Amino acid sequence: MTLKRTAFLRCPPAADYASVPVKVAKPPKGPRTRKCGNPACRAPFAPRSMTHKACGPDCAQALTVAKRQKQERKADRERKHEQAPISKLARRAQAVINLYVRLRDAHLPCVSCDRPASWGGQWHASHLKSRGANSALRFNLWNVHKSCSICNHHLSGNIGEYRWRLIERIGAAKLEFLDCHERSRQYTREYLLRLIAVFTKKIKRKLKRKS
Repeated sequence: MTLKRTAFLRCPPAADYASVPVKVAKPPKGPRTRKCGNPACRAPFAPRSMTHKACGPDCAQALTVAKRQKQERKADRERKHEQAPISKLARRAQAVINLYVRLRDAHLPCVSCDRPASWGGQWHASHLKSRGANSALRFNLWNVHKSCSICNHHLSGNIGEYRWRLIERIGAAKLEFLDCHERSRQYTREYLLRLIAVFTKKIKRKLKRKS
């Protein structure tokens, strides 16, 4: 093995070391603070853990009372919701389905005309088979699509255009299913409550993706 000569590096003079900045150690940070969770207090304090939200016993008791009252109000709403008449639950379920359809078809034009998704008017959820004529298809997603308010409200759905445009969306087989489906159905309370719960979660997921 042969050794290679390298250039001799002289140390810089002592005067050059004075120009080199010296890092000063940062002072230690104090305890991390957060604001008290009690809206009437909001004073800063040093929490003992991630779940410590109150600065003192009084604020902790106030938070406990507020949490219990919130749970009681939620339980009351759910109890009233479950005890509501079938007709009211059906209207609620229809409103949830209509909102889901408008979100599902947000990127699509009107199902009954050429108005694009960027149209600035009001959008509805239009039924090919009306709720009065065929209650069995009231909540069927093949039967409900986004429509402009002009076609749905002023032209009663503009059904002639609706039908042939719907073939392009769902196909002739599904349209034939809608035409041959039973006309009436009685919905149970359990079915409507389940329908509301499921599509409320679907709506939240779609809104979360958009945000």
